[in-house]
Amino acid sequence: MAWPHGARLLGVEWIDSDHMALGKRVGELAERIRNSGSEEVKTLLSALLQETQSHFTREEQAMKDCDYTRVEHHKEAHHRLLEFLEFLRDDVGSGQTALDEKMIDNLWNWLNAHIATEDRAFAKHIQWQAIDNTATTTSF
Repeated sequence: MAWPHGARLLGVEWIDSDHMALGKRVGELAERIRNSGSEEVKTLLSALLQETQSHFTREEQAMKDCDYTRVEHHKEAHHRLLEFLEFLRDDVGSGQTALDEKMIDNLWNWLNAHIATEDRAFAKHIQWQAIDNTATTTSF
């Protein structure tokens, strides 16, 4: 399954699965701003925020569990996106701001950059840890 807008899968099944679900939700949001009312958009923004929070919580716990050294930096990046999504949910939901294609593009760009850099580094860490664990438990 390909990620929209060019990001690549990372090879860690649960991370890739979460990213695909988030990508699908952003795609639905992009479609809804073209074809439906603000109430549907508000509902999708709330769902996207909740799913993103769940993914970030899961990812950050995994980082702690495997002693990932860049966990605090990674959490700061997550926090910035959550603030943006909360702004969208609140301001778009109240009618103060109109969600447009540029905001969706900014969201895609953030996700793509984050996945290609921060999440890719974490995925490699997980994969190397798996190799190290296999090497230390393999008997010759």
